[in-house]
Amino acid sequence: MRGVTGTDRRPVAVACALVSVLARASVSSAQTNYQSYPIGGRATGMGGAATALAEDTAGAFYNPAGTAFAEGDSLSLSTSLYGVLGGQTVGAYGAGTSFSYASVNIVPSATSSLMHVGRHDAAHPSPWVFGFNVFAPQSARSEQRTTLHDGDTTVSVTSDESTLLVGPSLAYRINDRLAVGVAVYGAYHSASTDLDLTDTSGASQGASYIQRTANLTQSDLGAVFSLGARWEPLRGFTVGLSVRTPTVPILGSGTAFTRAVLIPAAGAGTMSVLAASDLEVETRSVMPARIALGVAWARRGRFAVAADVALYLPVTYTAFRSTADPSLDQDVVHHAVVNCAVGVEYYLRPSIPLRAGFFTDLSPADVPTAAQGGEDHVSLAGGTLGVSFVSRHTSSQLGVVGAVGSATVAGVDLQRGTYDPRVSTGSQYRVFLVYSGAYSF
Repeated sequence: MRGVTGTDRRPVAVACALVSVLARASVSSAQTNYQSYPIGGRATGMGGAATALAEDTAGAFYNPAGTAFAEGDSLSLSTSLYGVLGGQTVGAYGAGTSFSYASVNIVPSATSSLMHVGRHDAAHPSPWVFGFNVFAPQSARSEQRTTLHDGDTTVSVTSDESTLLVGPSLAYRINDRLAVGVAVYGAYHSASTDLDLTDTSGASQGASYIQRTANLTQSDLGAVFSLGARWEPLRGFTVGLSVRTPTVPILGSGTAFTRAVLIPAAGAGTMSVLAASDLEVETRSVMPARIALGVAWARRGRFAVAADVALYLPVTYTAFRSTADPSLDQDVVHHAVVNCAVGVEYYLRPSIPLRAGFFTDLSPADVPTAAQGGEDHVSLAGGTLGVSFVSRHTSSQLGVVGAVGSATVAGVDLQRGTYDPRVSTGSQYRVFLVYSGAYSF
C-alpha cells in the first residue's frame, strides 16, 4: 500500500468533512419533527385533535383518561399509512444545483385494545378500562441521490428511523363527567444512515479520485409515562389535559463504519485505503416532555368539533458517543415548540361519519449554518380527510393525510469541487393513504 502524499490528503480531508456534514444532517431526522402524522382511526381523520375526546382504542396516545368513556370492549386491528415522503432542495451541492427526491413509506402506526375491568353490564359499565397499546408516533425513510459533472461525482444518502411505544394504559371514570388515566410505555427507537460519495471528476486530468462510505446505526430502549384527565363541565363540551414525560433512557448502542479510499489515475500507483474504522458507539434517543390541552364540543352520532394545543419542552442529549473517536460524537439540542390541531366530524348517516382536520408540525431544531452544519430544519402544515363506515360491531376508515412545508438543510459544494459547507433551502411534502379497522365486543 503506497504512502499518502500531501496532495492526496486534501481530497481525503474534504471527503471526511462531507461525510460529517451529511451524516449529522441525516441522523435523527425523524426526531426533529414531533407531529408528522396523526395516530389512530378517528384522530387521523380529525387532524390529531383528540386530547378532549380520546374515547377509541388509540385514545391512550393522546389522553389515557379518555378511554374511560369508551362504549364496550374493542380491538383496533390496525391503523396503517401508505405513502410518499419527498421534496426538493436548491443549491445544497453548489450554486445552480437542484434535485428532487421521493421515498415510499409504510407506517403501521397503531394497534391497541380496550377492556372494561371488574363486574359490569351494558347498563352499568365498569369505571375501570384497561388498554394495551402499540403506537409508532415517528417513522420516516428518505433516499436522496445526486449526480454532478456528467456522472463523475455522485453522492447517495439513505436514512431510516422509527420509534415504537408499547405498553398498558388504565383509565378510571370518577363520575359521568370526570375521568383520569395513566399509561406506561416501553420506547424502542432505531435509526440508520448510509452515505456513499464517489468523485472521479479529476481522473481524466491524471489526478486521483476518492470514494468514501459511512454507515451509522443505533438502537435505543427507554420508558415513557403519560398522565391524563378529561372533564365535561357542560353536556357535550369536554376539556382534556395530558402530560407525557421525556424518554427515560435505559439502553442504547450502535455502530459507526467509515472507509476512505484513494484511487490514483491509471499508471500512477495502487489503490490506498487511507482511513477505515468499524466502531461500537453509545447511543441515546429522547422524545421531549409533552403537555397537551384540548377542547371539544360533540353530540354523539351527530357531529364533533375539537382543537388541541401541544407544548413540547426543550431537550438536550448526546445521540452518539465514541470513546475511540470523539469526532463521531453528536449532540442534539432541540428547543421548545408548540403544535396545534383542529378537526371536525359530521355524520352523513348514522353509520357514516365524515372527518376533516388540520395540524402543524414545526421543527424544534436550530436552523443549520455553513460554519457548524446541523440537522435539517423542516416545518410543515398538513390536512386530513377521512370517511368511516360503522356497524354494530365493526368500524373501518379510509382517508388521506398530507403535509407540506419549507426545509433548510446543510450541504457541501460539489459543483465546484471545493467541498465548502453550504446551507440551502427547499421544500418537503408527505402524502399518506390511511386505513384503519376496529372490532367492538
